[in-house]
Amino acid sequence: MKKKGKQIQRKPKSQVLEKKEIEWTNLGRFKLFLVFLGIVLVFVFFIKNSMQERETEYNLVKSDYKITRAIITKMFVYKGKTIRVRFKVAGKTYSGSDGMFKRKSKDVGDSIYVKYYLKDPNLFITELNKKYDSSSN
Repeated sequence: MKKKGKQIQRKPKSQVLEKKEIEWTNLGRFKLFLVFLGIVLVFVFFIKNSMQERETEYNLVKSDYKITRAIITKMFVYKGKTIRVRFKVAGKTYSGSDGMFKRKSKDVGDSIYVKYYLKDPNLFITELNKKYDSSSN
């Protein structure tokens, strides 16, 4: 049984692969500029927002904290200098990461001091963070 209908005529490959020049108009350049500007502004917004959020966390810890010992579980010194720690408060284990300003010859498995917010121990500052000393009352 044959299908009835229109037959599709294929163009030779030489006609399909024609190269067309793109001509930029001022409106096109302006639209491209707006797209790039939008991308940059989104990044700036997220960076600024995360910095403000972290500053708020430091202020909370500074307002009502307790000091305990934590174990270093991972260190990232290549890009960003971050430390990951684990500590216990009232029988519950907490873990998280914090910035590492000074190395102090510490390594994975060593213990360090941590100031944590009494109402939420998930908010903490390690002794390797530059804000640790300035968060004292």
